[in-house]
Amino acid sequence: MEEQKQTQKPQTNNRRLVLFPAPLQGHINPMLQLASILHSQGFSVTVIHTHFNSPAKSRHPHFTFLPISDRLSPAEASTEDVVSLLTLLNSNCAAPFRDALGGLLADGPIACLITDTGWHFSQSVADGFGIPRIVLRTTSVSSFLAFAALPMLREKGYLLKQDGPIACLITDAIWHFSQSVADGFGTLRIVLRTSSVSSFLVYAAFSTLQEMGDLPKQVLCI
Repeated sequence: MEEQKQTQKPQTNNRRLVLFPAPLQGHINPMLQLASILHSQGFSVTVIHTHFNSPAKSRHPHFTFLPISDRLSPAEASTEDVVSLLTLLNSNCAAPFRDALGGLLADGPIACLITDTGWHFSQSVADGFGIPRIVLRTTSVSSFLAFAALPMLREKGYLLKQDGPIACLITDAIWHFSQSVADGFGTLRIVLRTSSVSSFLVYAAFSTLQEMGDLPKQVLCI
């Protein structure tokens, strides 16, 4: 196993949480904001992260940071195809993440694992270690519901695979999807399935939606 260096602050109790953000800026920041909220409630926080687009550790001295290998080549790391990048990262990071989490467990119990919804492989890792997994969806509830509808729309023929962008007329609004998103429906299905079997889902939404009963009880709005 690759030697892993930790930047850490001593942990004083067993209220340990492990967070695993996706290495995209719009995903890292919400995860670290959630980590700060949890830390203020007395939890100790370890952030496992890829070398690719790693978080700014100096801004969060109260967290433990544990990097893992992502095995990305310079060309792969510079791609603008987000779907392909996340698919590759899920393949490359599964073993290093499992090793890192196992090493942390050797030091003591972990209350739960919190991962970005894009890390679909982490559900099987959490199940293997017997750790609850909470999924953080860094976009709104409405966007997640829209993505959840895409496979059904594709099956019914509303989204046709083409060489260029896909234009679909839905309730008088035109949605444009890149070819990579069209090709990534398999990954989308996996993400939706692994999110649905997690212990909890955290979304960005108005708390009023939850009070009205429009969201499942295992969904937390922040």
